[in-house]
Amino acid sequence: MKKAVILLIVLVVFCCKRKEKTPDPPVATTTTTTTTTSGSTTSGNTTTGGQAPKNAAEFEAYNSINSSLNTVYGTAKLYNTSGNQISADYIKIDGQQLTKLSDKYLYTSVKTFTAPVSWEISDSYDNFPDTTFMSKPFPSLGYTTAVNTVYDKTKDFTINIDVSTCDSMLFELGGVIKRIVGRSGVTSVTFKPTDNVKRSIYDSTEVEVSVKSYNYHIFQVRGRTWISMAGSGTGSTYKYKN
Repeated sequence: MKKAVILLIVLVVFCCKRKEKTPDPPVATTTTTTTTTSGSTTSGNTTTGGQAPKNAAEFEAYNSINSSLNTVYGTAKLYNTSGNQISADYIKIDGQQLTKLSDKYLYTSVKTFTAPVSWEISDSYDNFPDTTFMSKPFPSLGYTTAVNTVYDKTKDFTINIDVSTCDSMLFELGGVIKRIVGRSGVTSVTFKPTDNVKRSIYDSTEVEVSVKSYNYHIFQVRGRTWISMAGSGTGSTYKYKN
């Protein structure tokens, strides 16, 4: 009788024990919200080497305007939470796949982007969810290339600009960069003799000029920040006077 009771207790205990099931991983979801920035001065640059970047993913589409270089490109960089760059299966801009390089993904073309571009990312490793989004419109350049303009290093040098259609502008003269807040009402940028503007290394009688205007699309994916930049730019030279 005792043996029967003991056997019954063992069976009850065994039947009551169940192996706990490991929870299924959460289903990946993508939440995309658009933030309109006014006067943003974020360039999207990040640090590497184990430091967490500000952005999880960075995309740039760039048009050259009125430039002999005719540079049109798209770049993309992806980061894990430790700040290290990682790969995806592919990244496309307007349906064209970017080439993976050691430090970024790159697409180049001679065909100008004429409208907001579409970005597409696919990643079977699930570091990033498959995502498609549109860039902001490309801003107008906000600068007219001057002809026969002379830069005198002994005087203040002022150039007229228009930042009414961009979130920020980068104006570079002889290696000195001025960052102008977009939609701020600023109508000119001034370089002073103390700015130490350098003459061109290619022609000592000239000083190089580079202007880039950007609009930003900043949004969240899985709680991390993605930034897409749409840029318009040009390059030219001024005469250099000692």
